Amino acid sequence: MSDNKATHEVVHPRLFLGVNGKLQHVEKGTLIVLGANQAKKLGDKVKSLSDKKTIDLKADQKKK
Repeated sequence: MSDNKATHEVVHPRLFLGVNGKLQHVEKGTLIVLGANQAKKLGDKVKSLSDKKTIDLKADQKKK
């Protein structure tokens, strides 16, 4: 397993990528590490993890 943190999530149901010199199916929902150029080439087939919204539930509970 890679030491790098995942940067993107696969959102396309039929994505095939070259992994270790072999073409492999990557399932929807898989977290992968991509560079900026790689992500740009894949377009709408992957979504950046930094685009996801997060909600801090603990902060919301403190307001009550």
